[in-house]
Amino acid sequence: MQPFSLLLKPDGASCNLRCRYCFYNGKKEGTMAEEVLEQTLQTYLRLPFFDKGVALQGGEPLIAPQWVLERTAALAGGRAALSLQTNGSLITERLAAFLAETGWLVGISLDGPKALNDAVRGNGAYAAAARGIRLLERTGADYNLLCVVSKANVAHPLEVYRHLRDSFSTRHHQYIECTGPLEELAVSGEEWETFFAHSSTNGHRTTRRQSPCGCSTRYSRSLCEECRRCARNRKPAVTIWSWIATVPYTRATSTYATTCASGTS
Repeated sequence: MQPFSLLLKPDGASCNLRCRYCFYNGKKEGTMAEEVLEQTLQTYLRLPFFDKGVALQGGEPLIAPQWVLERTAALAGGRAALSLQTNGSLITERLAAFLAETGWLVGISLDGPKALNDAVRGNGAYAAAARGIRLLERTGADYNLLCVVSKANVAHPLEVYRHLRDSFSTRHHQYIECTGPLEELAVSGEEWETFFAHSSTNGHRTTRRQSPCGCSTRYSRSLCEECRRCARNRKPAVTIWSWIATVPYTRATSTYATTCASGTS
């Protein structure tokens, strides 16, 4: 039976940042009621799936009161993998310790060095995220990095990759293509493929995974020719992490993931 993960948005689209490429910009929603959270989790945990995962996203999920994390960990901890995706700016030392103690995998959104990141995520966004990352590292919390590839950084694949690799301890990166809502920030399929091909050949190994055409391949300098044809035909792509849902390969949702090695280039 295939893994089946539950995605929750405990505070809806609410966020403390205004990233230029975010389709949630300006939207605010209230916090999910505790009884709704508990009923949803209990219903999900009763489902007959062997591999379960609960992920919190937003907006910014850490805007929600900490009882959301605490209740989720109390109900699902040990029965499902726990993860959340955050901009990192609201992480405190106490919260980082809690995340480490209760086994959360924390995804931090960071689009490269300070200048490239803050060009789209706002002044101070890089410094705030970096502070959050250092707290996670200090407490031993498990985390990875999520990079949105937009017009702001698509021309700098090696600078982005090397900065994320050399500045932070995590060995796991995820890169996602920006498709809007601002067309001026959206990247083309050709730009996206070039970025990924360049960043995936410098100092790290790519993880063996199912490719867009369904074959099993190792990405190196480029996608295999069959994968190129399938990508053009919008065949489904499969992400590397089970807690991220499988999505069709379209301009709106195409996703690749890579695993870094510790070597330098």
